[in-house]
Amino acid sequence: MSTITKRRVRSIAAEIEADWPKISPNARPHLDLLHKLDDVHDTAANGQSGRAVVSFFLANASTYKGVKAQELKAELRTMV
Repeated sequence: MSTITKRRVRSIAAEIEADWPKISPNARPHLDLLHKLDDVHDTAANGQSGRAVVSFFLANASTYKGVKAQELKAELRTMV
């Protein structure tokens, strides 16, 4: 029996930050909140659920493109 371990949201946010050279100003506030989340069940500093923050980030990250972007956004989608 295998165990699937999900990464911390903050780890994914750090990878996105390193990979996305010109972060959309619409996605930036949501990415900043992602850096402070371990899990989508956490509550963000602004009072939103972690799921909401991830969803808002994904909705505003359409200009984040490429293979790595697709992989990281897909990983986030599995969390919501």
